[in-house]
Amino acid sequence: MFANLPAPPQAWNNSSEPITFQLRECERSFLRRQLLTTRRADGEPSLLARLATDPEKVSATYPWNKQVLTVADPQDRSALERARRAASLAAVGRGIYACLVEELRERRDGLKTSSWHRDNLQSVIDEHRQRALELDMSCLGQDAPGLPGFFTAVLKETQRWLEDARDPMVLLPFYSVAERRRKGNRARLAPTPIGRQRRAEWENEGHPLAQPLHYRWAIVKRMLVDLNNNGRG
Repeated sequence: MFANLPAPPQAWNNSSEPITFQLRECERSFLRRQLLTTRRADGEPSLLARLATDPEKVSATYPWNKQVLTVADPQDRSALERARRAASLAAVGRGIYACLVEELRERRDGLKTSSWHRDNLQSVIDEHRQRALELDMSCLGQDAPGLPGFFTAVLKETQRWLEDARDPMVLLPFYSVAERRRKGNRARLAPTPIGRQRRAEWENEGHPLAQPLHYRWAIVKRMLVDLNNNGRG
């Protein structure tokens, strides 16, 4: 954190000269050196440090793809598998949430709403159900200690619901409480005038269809690509 940074490029203080995001060699060497020193809590090299040793190999779409797993040690491979299952459960949760908002807009608020997310929910379940059910909730604390109880309650109820998927409206009380705890007056599921206003403002077809968590992998991948070829190609 207190490392001496490389000197800025010559054009840094000259507004008439262009500046790009392309790394200079000194910057690339500095960043790689800093990443290589990162450690896990147990003192072992971090996954990011292992990836930085040979960033050319990183072409994975997700952090649990083969290219990353072959670099990770057994402990990180286990964490990545938990992350993959949690990502699938999150995809299902996102799909359910959007369905609930659509249903409330139409059924309770009387606002004409397409079934964009409701029609997509079964596809999300078909793709992610098995991995979502395989997530051991008791292990979440290994990777995300301190998760609030209302959040884990939603995850557990979603898993129970997945065992015999039925009308997602049965999950409304859990999702509504969790959203209000997180978002306050921005919550769309709230049974209040403000909640109705938020739903009225919501454009369901502009809201992305449910996807698994990506853990900002694209940003990490871009950084590793830049370490390797300075952004070319």
